[in-house]
Amino acid sequence: MPTKWLIDTEEIDRIVLDDGEWVEVKAKLTVDDQDKIAQGLVKIEPITGNREDRRTAKRTGDTSKLITTTYKPSTAVLLIQAITGWSFTDNAEVPVPVPVTPDNIRRMDPMLAALLEDEINDRNPTSSLQEKSTPETTEKL
Repeated sequence: MPTKWLIDTEEIDRIVLDDGEWVEVKAKLTVDDQDKIAQGLVKIEPITGNREDRRTAKRTGDTSKLITTTYKPSTAVLLIQAITGWSFTDNAEVPVPVPVTPDNIRRMDPMLAALLEDEINDRNPTSSLQEKSTPETTEKL
C-alpha cells in the first residue's frame, strides 16, 4: 500500500462465532463504502423538547432544542458493504456453501446482525478522523 491514507481493500478480518462458524468482514471501510451506507440511513423517531423548550422556541424562533431528529445506518446496508465471506452452508445431506449476496445478508438473524454491526463499528470508529482533522490537530498529522 503506497500510503497510510489509502485503505487496503484486500485486508479482511475473520469473526469467529460461538458455534465455530465465521464471518469475514473488511478490516476497514472505504469512503465509497461509507457513502453507500449513508445513503441507507434510517430515521429514528424525533425527540420533542420539554415545555420550557417549546416556550423558548415560540418566544425566540429557535427550534433547535424543540425537535431533534437522529439517523442511523441501516444494519443491512452496513453488512452488505462490509461482509466479504462466511462459512454458512445449507442443511442438505452434502452441505453446499451459501453464497454471500445482498439477499442472503438481508435474511440474516437479527441477533447475529447486531453482533456483526458492533464488530464492524469497533473497526471503523466514525469520530477518529473527524478529531484528527480539526484545525487544532491538523499540523500534528
